[in-house]
Amino acid sequence: MQTLQQEEEWLYGEGANSTKEQYRTKLDALKTVGEPVNNRFRFHDLYVVKIPQMEEALAQ
Repeated sequence: MQTLQQEEEWLYGEGANSTKEQYRTKLDALKTVGEPVNNRFRFHDLYVVKIPQMEEALAQ
């Protein structure tokens, strides 16, 4: 969480005058944190739907 806050401060501070490459570097660093969280969230939503379907199929 601290990393996200630091990056937000950078974005509205030094980041306002940064290059596209600097933005890309920061974005890639944030993706290493955010993508695993997003994947877990998506898979959790999928499990909520698929587990009952699997249980129903196994019961037949």
